[in-house]
Amino acid sequence: MLHVWWQDDLPQREGSLVRRILSLAAGGEIISFAGGLPNAKHFPVQEVGEVLAAISQEPPLMRLALQYGETDGYYPLREIIAESYARKDNLPIKPEQVGITTGSQQAIDLLSRVLPRGSVVAVERPTYLAALSALRLGEHDFVEVVLEEEGPEVGSLPERAAAFYAVPNFQNPSGITWSNARREAIARWAHERGALLVEDDPYGEIRFRGDRQRPLAAFAPKHTLLLGSFSKILAPGMRVGWFVAPEGGGRLFEEMRFVKESADLHTSTFAQVVIAEYYRRGFAQAHIEAVARAYGKRAALMRELFHELLPEVRTTDPEGGMFLWAVLPEGMDARELFTIALEEGVAFVPGDVFYASAPERRTLRINFTAEDEGGIEEGVRRLARAYARCLRR
Repeated sequence: MLHVWWQDDLPQREGSLVRRILSLAAGGEIISFAGGLPNAKHFPVQEVGEVLAAISQEPPLMRLALQYGETDGYYPLREIIAESYARKDNLPIKPEQVGITTGSQQAIDLLSRVLPRGSVVAVERPTYLAALSALRLGEHDFVEVVLEEEGPEVGSLPERAAAFYAVPNFQNPSGITWSNARREAIARWAHERGALLVEDDPYGEIRFRGDRQRPLAAFAPKHTLLLGSFSKILAPGMRVGWFVAPEGGGRLFEEMRFVKESADLHTSTFAQVVIAEYYRRGFAQAHIEAVARAYGKRAALMRELFHELLPEVRTTDPEGGMFLWAVLPEGMDARELFTIALEEGVAFVPGDVFYASAPERRTLRINFTAEDEGGIEEGVRRLARAYARCLRR
């Protein structure tokens, strides 16, 4: 029989658990706390409609939006991103340091391909699942850094690593935000070891209480690759993110540009023009503030319900973002709870998938943004019933 390589020689890979859970919840009968989905009711439908109408009345701009674009991205959008960092964080970033990507996930993938194969990459314990997936494709070796309430435990930082991938603001999955003191300590480590800090910040704008923390790029500008996204602050369907190369990091920028050009030539010019015009017309800040207020109410309700209905389950107390991290009592397994929870009509993500090694099976990630207040209340009640059933087993 003829040997067919695409049937016989390709590796067998396990698909994303989150994707499978979302597929299960898609029918509408299951209340889902599983995905990292923004709440669609808060998408700026009217404002984006106004932007589209305005662009349609400017034929030169519309033609530009419909044409191929530069791999680096639409320059006016790169200017907007650089100006935002200057205004909010006093970071002297030049537009030429900014590269536009197809979601910030693509930036992680580009980095994984640029890093020398088999590089040692430090990650938080726990860490973002899709970052582990992208970095594993590059066959890199992981070293886990224990994550405490203030941020990474400095004593668990490796002696040598090519990079440290981290989410310092409202971390996915834990919701933890690093203190400025920990950021400064991590910056010193990177400087002393010659490591690249990969600061993934898709949630930083969604702060609903507390003070804005300084980016790692402020402490280590020559050692930080800063990633961002419009998915959580505008709409994920745009699929537009960005990276900011380190100060003096032109070689890294060039390598990531080369890999991106090979992958998709450029991110959607149309989406970039729409976002740039959305910002230019002054819609963005009021929208971001409204989303943060709404998510803050949902987070507070979620924690209140956990305290009332699941008092034995410990949860983090995020200052922003989209997730709570919960820890079950000793002896329990979140996978067992997950199976029963689906029977009760509620979904979450078992926390073991967020570890590079030796997973902690008592943990789970809970999203508080996708459901409205009624869905959150009913969902936590269903989860409490599942928890009670799990205890009786």
